[in-house]
Amino acid sequence: IQREVRPDAVAADLLARLQVPVARAALSDPAFFVRDQHPARELLNAVAEAGANWLGEDDVDPQLVQKLGRAVDQVVDDYQGDAAVFEAANEDIQQHFRALAHKAELAERRHVEAARGKERLESAKQQAGASIEQLCAQSDPPRFVQPLLKQAWSDVLTLTLLRHGEGSEQWQQREQETARIAEVTCQPPGTAPSDADLGGQVEAALLQVGYHQDEAAAIARRLSSPGGEDEGSSRTELTARIRARTRLGEQGEGHEPRKVAPLARNVAEEDCYRQLRTLPFGTWFEFTTNQQGDLRRQRLSWYSLLTDNALFVNPRGQKVGEHSLDALARLMAHGQVRIVSEDKSRLIDRAWQATLRTLRSLAGPGPAAETAP
Repeated sequence: IQREVRPDAVAADLLARLQVPVARAALSDPAFFVRDQHPARELLNAVAEAGANWLGEDDVDPQLVQKLGRAVDQVVDDYQGDAAVFEAANEDIQQHFRALAHKAELAERRHVEAARGKERLESAKQQAGASIEQLCAQSDPPRFVQPLLKQAWSDVLTLTLLRHGEGSEQWQQREQETARIAEVTCQPPGTAPSDADLGGQVEAALLQVGYHQDEAAAIARRLSSPGGEDEGSSRTELTARIRARTRLGEQGEGHEPRKVAPLARNVAEEDCYRQLRTLPFGTWFEFTTNQQGDLRRQRLSWYSLLTDNALFVNPRGQKVGEHSLDALARLMAHGQVRIVSEDKSRLIDRAWQATLRTLRSLAGPGPAAETAP
């Protein structure tokens, strides 16, 4: 059992302290060796699995450590041949495990919802961008108008999609306004008056995505005037202010780093990439953390085929990493990450079977070895 628990882990000391009471239980009750659900084995397994799964190197839970310590103290101090002492200590631990599992589920759910929100935002951005790119290709608005459409007006379209969806009346209205912007701005300057109604609609929409009153008004005047001309604002100043703005959904100031297309994957990396895109949520991975080969286990909580992002959590449901599927595939191909094939049996049962195999190998082949329990 201790081979699956790090020597420096808190649980290693607890397991060492359990050796005497567990040995006493095994000597006094032969059912210990044949009864899978024996209370002493149940407690031993609970402490061992806590050390192997819950108490990570950089993720020690003080409350769980305290709960395990009290349970072991209770057994060491009170056990006098009554297996109920093991049973009571284990039940106390199991109640704590159930509470931890519930907290982990809630924490993980929040992280997944946040990741799905980012995915919806990215999808809306892509659709809004594609709509404007198509408009620019078909109508060819003036050069200065196009950045206004691709930045300011794109945020308006993105927000409308997020709030109301593609089939909504609000989205249809935005499409009509976008078409009207192209129609007005493609006219030569001075050939027609500005469209005041359109300008008011554009300004109101820009205010909803966080533009200041003066910026929204300046952009609206240009998007509702022939040729995109406006004597009341400077092109240079307006361009600088728009570029300095934080776009819808971005964090911090300025623009997000431009996404660079990944390098071509080799055959092994491509095979790993295809495998990753078919994995079920909840798959466990082991990451190599240093040159000594130390491993850290993390669970694939969620991933997006749209954004290529994968979210990883620890057993407590806390976010511990976020990787692109492409980067993950490259790590897998180079042996830095591997998928864990989960063994559904309990740690103590695996250890018990390994112990029996060792004893049989020492006994050598023969009838006795073949019929060993």
